[in-house]
Amino acid sequence: MIIVIDNQTYYSASELKRMGRTERQIRALGEPDTTAPNPYGWSAPMKLYAETRVHADTRENDSPPSNAMANAR
Repeated sequence: MIIVIDNQTYYSASELKRMGRTERQIRALGEPDTTAPNPYGWSAPMKLYAETRVHADTRENDSPPSNAMANAR
């Protein structure tokens, strides 16, 4: 689910999964930026991740490995 709060776009964890992210990649984002009541009635609130942070993480993960990392392989 994509939610806009105060002109900021947030992605739910389930939306990130639909976009191809794994559980591990979602956990690597760290704590969610905010939470919201789950519209499906489940007791756990939805974890929401800011669009800017999600896309910044994607760009970082798409960059080529540093020399130190390449040498370690």
